Amino acid sequence: MVGAHLIDALFVSKESIGEGFNSTTEMISFLFFPISIMVGLGIALKWYRIGGFITTIGIICFHFFRPDLLFNTMIDGLAFPGLLFLIYSFLNNRQAN
Repeated sequence: MVGAHLIDALFVSKESIGEGFNSTTEMISFLFFPISIMVGLGIALKWYRIGGFITTIGIICFHFFRPDLLFNTMIDGLAFPGLLFLIYSFLNNRQAN
């Protein structure tokens, strides 16, 4: 999905409407969701705190660029495991000390 969207954005002529990225804001928000979510959760499989931090910061930045999607439960639901990884890392660190 990501590759097809990026290739479509690079090679589609400007006369086509509704295909590819329509603005720089849309491209940046695409980097925060779903790219940062996928990268963060992938990293969280090995390093809980770093991956959870990337996922949580990514969804916060996404909502900064797209405030109209602030209460979309589908988007926030996909980022929720990152928050759980972050909480787990802090609880695990506290228990170790």
